[in-house]
Amino acid sequence: MNHAARLLCALAGLALLAGPSACGRKERPWTERPIRQRPIPLGPAPRLPLPETLPEGTPAPLLLAERRGGTRGDPSTLPVDGDFERALRGAVLPGEDGALGFVPHAARSVAPVGDGTWFVVASPTGLWLHETRTLAMRARLAPPPVLDVAASPDGTRIAYAIGKPDDKKARVEVVSFPSLAPLASFPDVAPPSRMRFSADGARVAMAGAYVNLLDITSRESHVVGGGSNDVFPMPGRPDQVAVASNRDTIDIHRVSQPSYEYVFDSTVLMNGYRAGHRGIARDQRAVTFDPVTGILAGGGDDNRVWRFAGERLLDVFELDGNVVDVACCTGKAPSERTAYFAVDNFSVAAVRLQDGKVGPWLAGINTHGTDWISVRLALLPDDELLVSGAWRLARWEPAHRALVVSHDYMAMHFQASVSNRQETLFVGCDGPRERCAVEHIAYAAPAADVATARVGEVSLEKIEQVIALEGGYFALIGVKNNHLGVAFVKPGTLPEPPIEVPGSPPTLRKGGHGVRADGAVAFFDLDGQVYEVTRSPRDARLLGKAQRDDPGRVVWDEKAGCWVLVGEDTGRRVELR
Repeated sequence: MNHAARLLCALAGLALLAGPSACGRKERPWTERPIRQRPIPLGPAPRLPLPETLPEGTPAPLLLAERRGGTRGDPSTLPVDGDFERALRGAVLPGEDGALGFVPHAARSVAPVGDGTWFVVASPTGLWLHETRTLAMRARLAPPPVLDVAASPDGTRIAYAIGKPDDKKARVEVVSFPSLAPLASFPDVAPPSRMRFSADGARVAMAGAYVNLLDITSRESHVVGGGSNDVFPMPGRPDQVAVASNRDTIDIHRVSQPSYEYVFDSTVLMNGYRAGHRGIARDQRAVTFDPVTGILAGGGDDNRVWRFAGERLLDVFELDGNVVDVACCTGKAPSERTAYFAVDNFSVAAVRLQDGKVGPWLAGINTHGTDWISVRLALLPDDELLVSGAWRLARWEPAHRALVVSHDYMAMHFQASVSNRQETLFVGCDGPRERCAVEHIAYAAPAADVATARVGEVSLEKIEQVIALEGGYFALIGVKNNHLGVAFVKPGTLPEPPIEVPGSPPTLRKGGHGVRADGAVAFFDLDGQVYEVTRSPRDARLLGKAQRDDPGRVVWDEKAGCWVLVGEDTGRRVELR
């Protein structure tokens, strides 16, 4: 779009709410020139809104001595897909075997609390309290790991799920804010894919393997429905929830026990639209309801935004990726009500609910747009938006044409690490630029917030596995020129250039690798071919191929002087010479 067309849109009052055919979805018509990237001025530290004394049995918050702010600028100028200028931050935590390891801070979900001047982040390293203006991380309110978090609309209650993504069960704790007094505990629930409070703050609705309603007063958990990706308690209707389901629909259900009845079933409307347009039924992942306009809206893996006014389907349109979250709403008058839809490439679109006009648009800032990533949104009282996605954290300022990015949550897109009881080597890459940052940290005790030390960079497109070798070396196995490549690294020295493995596919079978005392490493690709790469002399060669039905592992046999394939099931040994 040229400058004249952009100006016409602005004069017509469409610069911020331009339809796809008018000013374009991908355009950001308010950005004439990029805003320079600048650190947020910290100013005096606001007083933490936490009590001096806590109720008996309540874990004490862990206060951080250092206050670090985010960086503000135009989205195109900010390092939101991996920052190669700053250290990686995280925690040193004990694993299931008790051994310590480094875990990067990762923003899974976010929720404003209090009057909106503070917000909380769910992370594998705990539940963290942040300043909204500067994004500064100030305190850990709950120990790790935290799967998800939600806050009541008035900001006085926090619900957070404790567990790991692959756990079959999770525990949900509900506390008041800022007192942190416990209100309810639900120790045996399915891990949530999404948590939302009811409008009155009396219940928490959870989507996941089940639709689960948590009653805070009675402290009872009620499973009221099957698999879902998002659930939205209907405002003013305590017996109803809207559901984005795995059955490819967006519906409203009555959840009075023991029934789970349809109040609104979108199947006929959605399938009717699909019959006349290209596309197939896909899982729906996000849902909301606006009580001002009476519009039910959502989206999912079909890339479409669906809006329903009563029993009527409004115009359907597509965004540039899977719709993974929605936050409602800004604007007071029905004609101004705007919901924000997150797409799985970290882009966010403002959609005016009544007429479907789109804009402003936060352009996708994840450079790997073909990869599905989770994005979470949370509206702030001043109509700005907290965005967490691909483990990162940002605050979008649509009216000021700016994005503020936290540098506490800067995990790279492709990442791998290896830990022993004293150190972790972490590698993060940003694919398209064939650039991987190698970070190292040594430790002797757990720590809630620490920074890594930069070892250097290696030229790989992607990191697949990190293997500890003897003599303090590590082997980084990744992708180089569409083949497997190996770089050898020793903390305290610069990484060595990658050794490309000629003829190999760019796919690694993780596990089953072997190491030799002199630093050589042997490993499998997905086809079962076995390769050896040596650091000195620098060389790579094909050793042989394992049986597809029993690839097993490869070990160095010192007596035989060669690598040996050992079958996992049969124990059969085959020498590779």
